[in-house]
Amino acid sequence: PSDEILAAVAAARPRALGLSLVAADNRAANIAELRRLLRALPTSVECWLGGGDAAAVARALSSSRVSVVAERASLESALR
Repeated sequence: PSDEILAAVAAARPRALGLSLVAADNRAANIAELRRLLRALPTSVECWLGGGDAAAVARALSSSRVSVVAERASLESALR
């Protein structure tokens, strides 16, 4: 769905994109797709990851534009 995500980002022009990564069984595919997505996103857009596999995927991506939002309080703080 990265093409749909990119179209939505182009239309909405957000500062951040939030994605939930729940299952580790697709980790390699998720990492590859997120790398593609990060290359295509405007550099001004941050990528916020949540869910059970977010930390592992963020470590693999090793990008300053990727943050893990593990708790609701973290998300609320980031939105300010």
